[in-house]
Amino acid sequence: MNNKSKPHIIFPIYDHVSDEKDREIIQMFLQRYRDINFMRSEVKVFNAIEKTADLSGNSDGVIAKILVDNGLRASRRSLPQDFLDHIDNLTLRMSAETYAISHQPFEELIEFWLEEGGDEYSFIGAPHTNQKLPSFLTA
Repeated sequence: MNNKSKPHIIFPIYDHVSDEKDREIIQMFLQRYRDINFMRSEVKVFNAIEKTADLSGNSDGVIAKILVDNGLRASRRSLPQDFLDHIDNLTLRMSAETYAISHQPFEELIEFWLEEGGDEYSFIGAPHTNQKLPSFLTA
């Protein structure tokens, strides 16, 4: 099956997380993901992150970081724009200074994107394609 028709997603493993707050976030995210029907996987991840952020009182970017730190690997389309901006800025800054990114989960996420067929600098000039749905559609 072609990767473009069905994106590959690696979910965080709840049992491997020791921080109680992170465990709670992961549990909420996984439940929200299971509750969403009739959407592509990448959109389900995106919406589950938004719902988890709403329920926990955190920003989408904070939720995405917690999930990525604990093993979530998904396409760029699956992640909120503020989190992508952070990774993109970090990548540009580090590559300009010829240093490696010092945050292992981010390095692994970028490697995941490259293995899925992405270009290392494909994010430059490319707007985020997910659109916010009106709140009455996501409630």
